[in-house]
Amino acid sequence: MTGSRPSPTIRRLSAVTSRAAVLALAWYVVSAGNPRSWLVGVPAVVAGALLQRPDRSDPLLRWWRIDHMARFALFYVRHAIAGGVDVALRAIGPGHRVDPGFVTYRLRLPRGPARSLLVVTISMLPGTVAADVVGRKLVVQRIHSGIDIASGCRRTEEHVAHLFGIDLTSNAGRRERRS
Repeated sequence: MTGSRPSPTIRRLSAVTSRAAVLALAWYVVSAGNPRSWLVGVPAVVAGALLQRPDRSDPLLRWWRIDHMARFALFYVRHAIAGGVDVALRAIGPGHRVDPGFVTYRLRLPRGPARSLLVVTISMLPGTVAADVVGRKLVVQRIHSGIDIASGCRRTEEHVAHLFGIDLTSNAGRRERRS
């Protein structure tokens, strides 16, 4: 049947799966990817996903989709690993290729959870740490002048915007309509 709404069971299963994905990603980040932590993490994620009763008026829950969360999780994990490897190689490699400095990036995301996630995620990019937010400007400390901070920030901001359903083509960062 085209255009029909999913059954309540399918909607509930989708909501539980989405919450489990978010909680699993949070657990992975908090546990620093330690595989042994999943002995506690799996039961915690399952319990949290099943017991949490979301507030239907929360705009985040209306916009997040499992496919967008999976895409963001892959982006995040890939860059977290690349960032860790990059810093480790600079720290132990010959010549200590370190030339720190600061770069300012103009934010397009509106204030709120999306911008907060962006700031945290920027620190996972190779050779970067989000240092400060001043108005609509993000100050990023870079480990070396050869790192293209602006394109990394732009790509990350686009991934976060996609996750939250925010249209970055307008300066206001309006939410997109999704069905």
